[in-house]
Amino acid sequence: MASIILKYLTYRLTDKKYFLALSIGGAIFYVLCAMIAPRLIPLLEPDSYSYLEFSAFRTSFYPFFLDMMQFIGLIPTQIIYVQLLLFALAFAYCLYHFLCLRLPFLVIMAFYLAITGNIYMNAYHFSILTESLCFTLLLLTITHLLKFIYHRKIQNFIMMGLFVSIATALKPAMLPFCVGVLLTKFLFKWHGKNWKKRLRISLLAGFLPIIMIASLEQLIYSAHHEARVSLAPNHLLGKSLMLINDNFSDKKIDPAFLPLLQSIDNDTRQTKDDLHNIDNFCLRNVLFYELELFYQQTNHAYWQKWQETITASAYINMPLSDLKQRLSLQIIASNMMPFLQLLATRHISIFCVSSTTQLTAEHVLPVGYAKQYQPENSRAELIVHYLFLMLGVLFILASAVYLLASSAILCRNLRQKTARLKYDFTDNQLSIIYLILFINGYHLFLALTALSIVRYLMISYPLIILALLLVGFTWIEKLQHYLQKK
Repeated sequence: MASIILKYLTYRLTDKKYFLALSIGGAIFYVLCAMIAPRLIPLLEPDSYSYLEFSAFRTSFYPFFLDMMQFIGLIPTQIIYVQLLLFALAFAYCLYHFLCLRLPFLVIMAFYLAITGNIYMNAYHFSILTESLCFTLLLLTITHLLKFIYHRKIQNFIMMGLFVSIATALKPAMLPFCVGVLLTKFLFKWHGKNWKKRLRISLLAGFLPIIMIASLEQLIYSAHHEARVSLAPNHLLGKSLMLINDNFSDKKIDPAFLPLLQSIDNDTRQTKDDLHNIDNFCLRNVLFYELELFYQQTNHAYWQKWQETITASAYINMPLSDLKQRLSLQIIASNMMPFLQLLATRHISIFCVSSTTQLTAEHVLPVGYAKQYQPENSRAELIVHYLFLMLGVLFILASAVYLLASSAILCRNLRQKTARLKYDFTDNQLSIIYLILFINGYHLFLALTALSIVRYLMISYPLIILALLLVGFTWIEKLQHYLQKK
């Protein structure tokens, strides 16, 4: 009886005449579900105005996309349906190729239902934000990643580079996926002659779309702004100020910065001590994350006061962003181990999502600060927060077990085949490993930049779902083989 159930669970659809109809039908049903689902996110978020007005700290592709839509006569209430249509087309493309790759039908259906049923993720299609187009490009990237793993064709590698490049030009937080695509080639086995030459050609083919898209993005940006404004110094500063304490004298920090650091440390020391005493791991990390956001966004008063009293001539006329970057690098360089520990903690607790991204000075007081854990958000969004936390715990456990097992296999191969490293992994297992590496690379970037809010974490949702489904299917397959032997 168990073997019969497992046989149906591992069923693969093989009749190609149904593939196109299923894919198109699935996309149409998705659009209908998205249209009738509650819209949990408003049409215009605070960030939407910076895209519509093309602020200097935004990359150029999404404002350019909005300009093109407005040029053909569409307004924001109509542009959102273009975003939905693009995602539906990408979803149909993804489903079709999953069927062509003979992925288990149960995995494909579960993936489809997980995407269609996530009303919070689908609500981004109806808002003027980059997330909708990023979801579209991410589905296309996933599709060609699996096609590359299964078929080893270079055109799939090039398409991966193209899609993640466009996604990065839309949203800089997608940069880790660019790095992941380029590293993909180094983790594959190579057989036959001239494998090094083929590797160089493949990497060049991967770099070309990235260079082309980056040049195009810079060209569009330069047509609207003279100099690029980056938020990276603020993100770096927030992380570095989490490392400060009262022992500045033995650190390799310019003495000119010490009055500023002392002032910040005096004002936030009590808050840090109170947060360290919180037993709840999730609550503690959420509040520490929000303290980091305070360091990023509301420290202008400290800088203003410090610049009025500064005597070091080297800093008098230096731009504020350069000052922040210099101080951040000095703090991190003198606290490298605490910095790595902080980054690891942020990465582990990445699914302890925050409910706010805007803090003011009064919020860092211990009483008022603790109240931030009671967000004034809708009940639906709070449910999403907790579901994401549970999904994250499941993913961390599954990926840890799988990577440990993969490492054990590699160690065994190294002992048995000292001359040359070869893989014994199936295409399905390789897909899981790559998905886990892509997800963790993205989450590590979010941990570094303190962007662990649901809006950014939702980008990795399709990858997490697919990885978990493939892990589950692998275990079912192993159980099936075990029962057949028995």
